[in-house]
Amino acid sequence: MEISVQPEDINRIVADAVAKSAIGEHVKAAVQKVLNELAQSYNNPYEQTIKSIAHKEIERVIGEQFGVAIREKAAERVRGVLTDGVMNQIVEKAVAAATRALDKGY
Repeated sequence: MEISVQPEDINRIVADAVAKSAIGEHVKAAVQKVLNELAQSYNNPYEQTIKSIAHKEIERVIGEQFGVAIREKAAERVRGVLTDGVMNQIVEKAVAAATRALDKGY
């Protein structure tokens, strides 16, 4: 049996272990305290940064959790729309445009 461990796997395991440990709980509590304090200010200077980080994390999780399914559904939909007739029309238009451009010396 062969086991392959990538550096990303090790990082994830260590991060999960720290997050679940007593140290992780203290870090979470400290971060939550700071976030609560920031949320109370009228002009929260970190709000956009926090939203940006959260957005990136959500995108990462969606990509990891659902990326394959999303790509499969998108490919299925595209295959349904791009029939041979549609593909032929696209190719004909592309060839015609390229021919016109060559005729004009572009």
